[in-house]
Amino acid sequence: MDFVMNPFDEETIAVACENGSIKLWKTGADGLKETTDEPNAVLKGHRDRPTIVRYHPTANNILTSASYDLCVNIWDVNKETTALSLGGHLEPVS
Repeated sequence: MDFVMNPFDEETIAVACENGSIKLWKTGADGLKETTDEPNAVLKGHRDRPTIVRYHPTANNILTSASYDLCVNIWDVNKETTALSLGGHLEPVS
């Protein structure tokens, strides 16, 4: 659905997935050498697929996602948990 590079770590990519999760992938300094199906971390907290993911521009390890479940989640990437969930939206946030 969406992906974004971590501005504090050029080797980490966050990917919004159809199953409602956000997967974090490490590419390594020289990029990927082979195909991989295993992410380094999986963030679970949305009940429907995320439409957008963005890292905080000045705070390391903070990621935001919006989903068709009408919630915006703010993630603590280090702990792999939702730090805050903002619900109550009447339409998906984009």
